Amino acid sequence: MVASQLVAPASKLRTFTERLPTVAFPASDGLRLHRFYRALDLLAGIKDALW
Repeated sequence: MVASQLVAPASKLRTFTERLPTVAFPASDGLRLHRFYRALDLLAGIKDALW
């Protein structure tokens, strides 16, 4: 998710629907959109600690 946004920024929905299926990331199989949004919200809340 993060790498995709760095390379070519897009909306969360577009990243989920168009980019995620093209990435070899087995853990994303069965990922639901609301979980994707929650994960991004969690990361946004701790972004200062990540950098």
